[in-house]
This record gives sequence, C-alpha cells and structure tokens, in this order.
Amino acid sequence: MPVRVAENEKYKFRGDLLKVVVGEQNETFNVHENLICTSPFFDKAMSGPWQESTQKTIRLPDDEPHIFAIYVHWLYYGTLPMFNNKTDNTECLNILKAYTFGDKVLDTRFQNTAIDALVETWTTPVDGKHWYPGLAAIQYVYNNTSESSPVRKLLVDMYVSGAQDSWLRRWEKQGSIPQSFLLDLASKLLGEQDRPKPNFTASDYYIRDSGNVKASPHKKGS
Repeated sequence: MPVRVAENEKYKFRGDLLKVVVGEQNETFNVHENLICTSPFFDKAMSGPWQESTQKTIRLPDDEPHIFAIYVHWLYYGTLPMFNNKTDNTECLNILKAYTFGDKVLDTRFQNTAIDALVETWTTPVDGKHWYPGLAAIQYVYNNTSESSPVRKLLVDMYVSGAQDSWLRRWEKQGSIPQSFLLDLASKLLGEQDRPKPNFTASDYYIRDSGNVKASPHKKGS
C-alpha cells in the first residue's frame, strides 16, 4: 500500500469536532465537521440557522449506534469494519443497514462502498460455499428501500444466478417473504432467461389415481 496520498488530504481533519448523538441510549460520537459534512444531510444541518448548527450537535435517535460507527470508520479510513467470517448472515444484514443509512444521509459514495462489500461477501467463499443474503436481509431491504433501489436489483440478480427453490419453501414457514421480492424474482426469470418453447404432453399433468378411485362411468365395458 502506498504511503503517499494527495497533498490536500492533510486538511481532512482540520476544523471543529461535531457531536453526533445516536440511538435511544444517546451514544455520542465526535467527528470532524469537515469530514462528516461531505454528506449533504449533515452539511445542510450545519449550514442553516438551526439549533444543530449553533450547538455543534446532531441527534439521530432512530438510528443504530453500531451502524453509525461503521459510517464514521469509513469516513476516516475508507473501509467497513464488519468482516466476521461467519455464516449467520449478520454481516450481510449490517451491510444492507449501512446502505440504507447512506441513503438517509444522502451519501452515495458510502452506499456504493456498501454495494462493493455485499458483492465481496457473496463472491468470497466461506467454508467452501458462497453465502447469499438470507430472509432477514431481504425483508430489511424491501421494507426500507424504494421500488427503484439498485440494491433490490442486486439481490434479485444474486438469486437468479444460483439460488435454490427449496430456500423459498423453507422461508415460507419461517416468516413472510416480501411479495415485491417474489414479483421481482419472477419478472427477472421470465424476462431474461433463454427458454426453449416446451413440447407439452397433456398426460404429464394428469392427477394420478391412488388405486381407490371407482371406475369412470364413461369407460366402456368389455
């Protein structure tokens, strides 16, 4: 890794610290104002004649401190501290929460970094297997993003590429699968798959007799 960076990087940490109070327990983070105000959300909060601007304090009561901590780490280091090498889908869910936080604070660079991280987790095998975002991750995305969100398209593309139908059947018993996800999945499969025209044989769809069914009245006798 090179030790030299752009000359103007030396001014990154210049200026006042901004206090950000996050979550129900009021966890406090101190972040350089010049750094965090690259986000239009924070820049607007600190630019007007608002209480936040005069007190150098912003409150985010509805956000999770550990997700904001990921954002702060990214602001300073450009990386996401969430790699855990586990298969319980926690990492995927945190990445997606980070993505939606980036949407809230209008930081598209952070969102794109989250997308990079999601693709990295999917393409990097754990125990020799590729792990997909699970039901909780899909529910979170479809409950917290707009219909046109690119992350929805990414999840659908992942599942079209190699997911198993048994997963959907298992999830149906565990909880509600977002109907919008199923519709997106079906649309992708129907719209882009190179499907040959089938040669239908009616008997392939017959209901098979169990052996206890009486003879049909239309059957001719001998």
